[in-house]
Amino acid sequence: MNCANVRDLLMTDYTDGELKDKTAGKVREHIATCPKCKEFEEALKNNVISPLKSAGRKKPPDFIWERIKSRIITERETAPRKASLRILKPVFAVPVVAVAVFTLIVITHFYRAAGIGTVDSYMEEQASFIANLDGVGTETNGLGTSIEEFLL
Repeated sequence: MNCANVRDLLMTDYTDGELKDKTAGKVREHIATCPKCKEFEEALKNNVISPLKSAGRKKPPDFIWERIKSRIITERETAPRKASLRILKPVFAVPVVAVAVFTLIVITHFYRAAGIGTVDSYMEEQASFIANLDGVGTETNGLGTSIEEFLL
């Protein structure tokens, strides 16, 4: 580890005790061999960590909490309301589902009557295309392969 990495870790995870054992061991080894990083660690402990640990907890005056509460209430009242997604009532759910199913049946019927979307017609089309790739049933007229015939 270099000094920059050790100093970064000293100011963050190492001081908080959140480093993995292996990394913390490397930091300790570096501090033991590097006088500048050892001095940095001591300065950090004396000037930052110790004052924070010894600082007492202070309670703010009640009027500050009252101001905060009133401001939160004011912001809630004046904030624009978001439109909420309304869910259908159960009374309307059954008719809506019935209409959707009926519509699906009608559309499917018209597709079948027109011969659109059936698997059989699709398979026949594909079989015809594959058969024409072999040159079976097509005349080449000297243009080349069957794919060229198909595309030209």
